[in-house]
Amino acid sequence: MEIPSVQRIVRVKTQQEIIPTASQVNGFPQRRWKMDIWLLDNNEQEVLANIFSRCVYHLHPTFAKPVRILDECPFTLEEQGWGEFSLVINCFLKEDAGEVELQHELTFQQPSYDTDYIIRVPCHIPLLREMLLKSGTVPVETIPPSNILPNERNDKWMNELVAMDEDVVTTVTAKILRHPAVQSQLQKFNKDEEIVMDTRQLPDELLDEISDYIKEQKG
Repeated sequence: MEIPSVQRIVRVKTQQEIIPTASQVNGFPQRRWKMDIWLLDNNEQEVLANIFSRCVYHLHPTFAKPVRILDECPFTLEEQGWGEFSLVINCFLKEDAGEVELQHELTFQQPSYDTDYIIRVPCHIPLLREMLLKSGTVPVETIPPSNILPNERNDKWMNELVAMDEDVVTTVTAKILRHPAVQSQLQKFNKDEEIVMDTRQLPDELLDEISDYIKEQKG
């Protein structure tokens, strides 16, 4: 029950220049700098990083406001200062599909430079799939081996589960989390990482077990 994902390249573009009219600090010139975030498509062309809902820059703690949250592409941050530093940029995927962490460096060796990061993005969520198609290919979804489509097979017991009491819901949740295939998949994620799971990803034998259990509880 591997969660399908695709590879994408995130590019952080950095530009900087000396502010000629600004006074030096500790013997260093003041500089204005700018960062923005893009994706690269299959032709290595820059396209909007539309898979992200927001990007959070964690600047050096000496800044008056070290945490900056930007929610519009290309997530441009403009600042000024005299020192180089390392920073973390957290980019949050749309549809609550997780986040990626970029370890970035602000340096003054060049007037502009690009830094590329390889990430993996889950592609089983419809809206996210649509966004991903604008920056490259996405694997074609396959229908599970059954004469009944997943939504037809599962919708009935899922609707019935909503009407069940809390104990039944807790038991079903435990059955899912204890299943070996689910356990194997969960081990690939950090404990603090948010995981989105679609019932269509669950093994057929587990779905059958849950369906039978709900029928028993209905009497």
